[in-house]
Amino acid sequence: FSNAKAPYVHNVCRFFTENKITDAQLYKMSNEEVIDLLTRIKGVGKWTVEMILMFTLGREDVFALDDLGLRQGVVKLCT
Repeated sequence: FSNAKAPYVHNVCRFFTENKITDAQLYKMSNEEVIDLLTRIKGVGKWTVEMILMFTLGREDVFALDDLGLRQGVVKLCT
């Protein structure tokens, strides 16, 4: 990790430990609830949580509108 990112990883660990968050709790929450919860962590933005929703929690109904790769893919398909 870069010197800038390392504290953010610590923030995530601290947040999960202090709030006793488990993956089982996250699975039960709606997408918006997960986004609202995890974006409270300094260094975690909406895009990061959307990636967690898709790739960790298996939420196939998430489309990360701010994802540069997706935007570029849509442009290629439409041109």
